[in-house]
Amino acid sequence: MGGAAARLAPEEATASIWAPPLTGSEQDLLALTSRSRFHEAMRHSVLGGLSLFERDPTFSHTFSDVSVLALGLLAIHLDATGHLHHRALRALSGRTSMLSAGRATAVLWRLRLGGFIEPVTEFRSGRERVYRPQPAMVAAFRQRIRIEAEALALLHPRGRALLDAFDDTDIVIRLISSGMRRLIADLHEGRDGRNPLAGVDYSAMGFMITCAVCAAAYEAGRATPEGPVELSLSALARRFGVSRVHVRRVLRMLGEAGLWHDPADAHRFVLTPEFAERVSFRIGALYQGMLIALDDVDAQAGSGVISRSCEPASRA
Repeated sequence: MGGAAARLAPEEATASIWAPPLTGSEQDLLALTSRSRFHEAMRHSVLGGLSLFERDPTFSHTFSDVSVLALGLLAIHLDATGHLHHRALRALSGRTSMLSAGRATAVLWRLRLGGFIEPVTEFRSGRERVYRPQPAMVAAFRQRIRIEAEALALLHPRGRALLDAFDDTDIVIRLISSGMRRLIADLHEGRDGRNPLAGVDYSAMGFMITCAVCAAAYEAGRATPEGPVELSLSALARRFGVSRVHVRRVLRMLGEAGLWHDPADAHRFVLTPEFAERVSFRIGALYQGMLIALDDVDAQAGSGVISRSCEPASRA
């Protein structure tokens, strides 16, 4: 890797992601990541996501970064509200930073080309053509969300309750729709939140490469993703179907954020404690979002569809 920008000593790392002032939501997230089994849950999410990539590479390559993944979830949400069409996507561009107006057509075309949505109405002048997600797309997202639900079950009784109800497709769709409503509202109000991973989420396969770095630490016998790891840029490029230049760029972004430093060995990287901290923030935010969405699903139903009767999980 080399380069002065990438060679950062631990003491040169950027300030902690938990540096004040923390919002109320971030305080709740810090409490969640402090639970005794959090790193066990995070390991499950990391390794489960990598395993799903091996089982379903087509899905993973189609939804290869956070923004495209969000658009897939958005398609499911819009279908649930009866508004999966070009005009609805275009309207979102005026209210959020999720996509530009010019991308609305491209997004629909990409999802249709990939076999993830299909038109359910014919095109007519003055009327929008309505689309619907294919069952395979919904099933693929269910697989992905189930990994996080299994991890959440290690931390919180509501995660276990969600797993018990996970075979109900309607509940899963309502969970997705609730999460997307909140994301749209946050973007509309300018609440983008903190970016713990220096933007690599928005680079193709960026989060998967980050997960592979975490897995290298786990394989070295560590409970958290920090300390020295062995990485091969060529192996990572082959695994995720990207170029070595792209892998180097993703790792450089993490290095410039102070999340690792490298000794003389080109294949040996030392992950700083802040790397583990920031991955914890990123994955913990997924769990927190699921808990908030579960509350929304219950509130909309007017009853405990996902039981809230359990006592909070112990933090001891």
